[in-house]
Amino acid sequence: MVAMLAELMLGFTVEVAASIGIIGGADGPTAIHLTVKLVPTS
Repeated sequence: MVAMLAELMLGFTVEVAASIGIIGGADGPTAIHLTVKLVPTS
């Protein structure tokens, strides 16, 4: 939701802003999960 609002303020259309928000929402947790799994612990 935050990503979509930010993109709307930057002048993107509603459709593009929604797409960016969906991709950001789906990719964020995946990136965090993979980072936790792949970073070696010391």
